[in-house]
Amino acid sequence: MKTFGIGVAHKPTKSLQSILCKPKDEITKENKSNIIYKINCTNCDKHYIGQSGRPLHLRLHEHQLAVKRHDISSLISIHVDNYGHSFDWENVEILDRGNSKNTREFLEAWHSGQSAINKHIEINPIYQPIRKIMHKYRNKNQTNGRHNQNKEVNNDKFKVNKNQSTSRCTEQAVKHIWRNSNTSLLSEVCADDVVQKNDESSTTKPSSSENKTPPRSF
Repeated sequence: MKTFGIGVAHKPTKSLQSILCKPKDEITKENKSNIIYKINCTNCDKHYIGQSGRPLHLRLHEHQLAVKRHDISSLISIHVDNYGHSFDWENVEILDRGNSKNTREFLEAWHSGQSAINKHIEINPIYQPIRKIMHKYRNKNQTNGRHNQNKEVNNDKFKVNKNQSTSRCTEQAVKHIWRNSNTSLLSEVCADDVVQKNDESSTTKPSSSENKTPPRSF
């Protein structure tokens, strides 16, 4: 090694940093933020899907206060008052995470099925076939107790109507989502549709000056 001018040094297997420094404690479920969560009804198959950029325990506290006050603007409170049911506050599930509001709103709508009582944005119909396939794939893996990420993709399942715009959700992205069953990736690919719809609604909405009747001339 000296011939080539290369020096050799011994690296210890343990250092003071590895012995003394401890990693940070894992954030508890109640303190996690930027989440999409699910609250199940204990008396029926209904559930509430919500999203929040704040810690989970703050959002749950707001839901519980709404139930105590019989708040008619809260869908959970309405369900409790109408049917006399109760919700499982101790076993709230965190379904997904999203750093931006548009991403969380998309994922909230993505996870909201027929049994969900919450209001949510409308997903572009072009994503519905993908949504059904991914839910079927995820439920199958949960039943079998395993997750096969190397599953081959059947191209026939991803035929898209040519009259509809695929936006950024290309066939290659769909295949990648299918292999990983990753809804967070889907939200990053497709969340631009939410932004685009919001922009279109804001541009098409007439301004207050346009609604005013012009003064008559005498």
